[in-house]
Amino acid sequence: MRSIMASRPHKLSTLTALLLNLTFVLGEPAQYCRFGHSRGAVDFCLAVANTFNATNTSGYDLWLTLTVTKSGPQGWTAIGTGEQMAGALMFIAYGDPTTDSSPPVLSIRSVDGHHQPKPVTNTFLKSQGVDLRILRSEWTTAPENGLTKGKRHDDDNDDQDEPLPDPNGRRYTAVFSVVCFNCGGWPGSSPIRATSAGQPFIWAWNNRQEMKGYDLDQKLDMHRHHEGNGGYGRFYVDMNASRIDGPTWGLFSPEIQEGVERIHSSDMPMDGSRAGKKGWPWGKTHGWLMGTAFLGMFPLGVVLVRSPGNAFKRHWTTQVLATGTAWTGAAVGLIMSGGFKGLRTTHQWVGLIIMVALGIQGILGWRHHLDYLRIRRRTWISYGHIWLGRTGLTLGWINVLTGLVLAGHGRKTAGLVLGLVIMEVVGVSIWVWLAQRRKQREQKGEIKGVESHALIARQGGSNVEDYSALEMSDGEETEDEEGDGDVAGEGEKEGKKAGNGKYSRLPKKSVDIAAMR
Repeated sequence: MRSIMASRPHKLSTLTALLLNLTFVLGEPAQYCRFGHSRGAVDFCLAVANTFNATNTSGYDLWLTLTVTKSGPQGWTAIGTGEQMAGALMFIAYGDPTTDSSPPVLSIRSVDGHHQPKPVTNTFLKSQGVDLRILRSEWTTAPENGLTKGKRHDDDNDDQDEPLPDPNGRRYTAVFSVVCFNCGGWPGSSPIRATSAGQPFIWAWNNRQEMKGYDLDQKLDMHRHHEGNGGYGRFYVDMNASRIDGPTWGLFSPEIQEGVERIHSSDMPMDGSRAGKKGWPWGKTHGWLMGTAFLGMFPLGVVLVRSPGNAFKRHWTTQVLATGTAWTGAAVGLIMSGGFKGLRTTHQWVGLIIMVALGIQGILGWRHHLDYLRIRRRTWISYGHIWLGRTGLTLGWINVLTGLVLAGHGRKTAGLVLGLVIMEVVGVSIWVWLAQRRKQREQKGEIKGVESHALIARQGGSNVEDYSALEMSDGEETEDEEGDGDVAGEGEKEGKKAGNGKYSRLPKKSVDIAAMR
């Protein structure tokens, strides 16, 4: 029984290369990459596309492009379908890039448990109606870009952490193109579904094994320890988004986009597919909650604090609701990650920092309000509240964008959200500028009978300066607590008496802000 790749393809012929590019596509291939070579970690990219099968109308064909970057002949890298080794269709890459005579090896294997995978034969696949072909297998070289000379210092390191750089300072990339015709017929316990919005894949690697040969059934040492940044992990691909609806001519190879980590793919389940999370779209829930908080409610709070009427009450009410929404979204994210132990990505850690900052922000805002009612001027707490608000909102916007990328959304979706963020920044800035001009005219007596904003009404005042907890500028004289009552410039303002809610006339000297500074 012949195993797949009994005769290994060498570099592409001119005709094959031409056929690989004669494809009219209407979809966008999915892509998942881990760029870890420069720090001694796993480095691979997988591009995935699927098309309808030409002979089996209910079937489909799976097209893969896999690249693996390494510095020498040691070790292997594997990609497999499904959430576990048992029943997975595995693509295991290894070889010696320092020799010009041998292309890299891509061994197609499977296993019924957590032990040594065995090669899959063509005879077995054809008996299931599956035809798997390796179209391309070659090495490419590129200048080395800062490989770590020593062990990584992370929590998942082990005795295999130290990379083995090529003495000539080069890195090598193995490039494979694979097509699996009628791949839905794969009989393993981990099915491959073209309609899945979150098709699971597994990956594993070993960068230390000294290969005694490069046969298709070469015995493999165990992968490195530790999930995630260590020696194995999972990722998820939106097969629907990667479906090519247009016609294809000849052989098709999805192109890997240079430097892009995620396209329609994610480190986290995209459709609630993992055990214990079935039936509930956790990823979408997390995204909608965070998007609502940082793209809608928090910017609205900035606008409301600069609006006529009871600005302070509207501001703090909106911000409390926004904070609660964000914290709920963070809780959903923790559930998706499996708790704090599952925090691995920059997106997750930045999100945790933002959630802590939101609690501090609320405390600072409350203290600022109490202090301002007492001394009628800003303190370091006021400026801390302002700048923490700006920083938190900016980081929140950035994290929404990175979350979209991690969830596998394409550049179009991320671009639309980025455009919305830019519009919000411009719109809020204009609103604040207009509010400042309006207050300046009020103080000059150009506007009569306009109700000002409600923070200082209980104590009264004249020429009381404006307040903004999250405003976009703090350089103007009009940014402190906002007063409620008649407009400055008509004489003395009316202030509320504490206790009975009635207004009384206060002497001008009692609220001379300039004298207090």
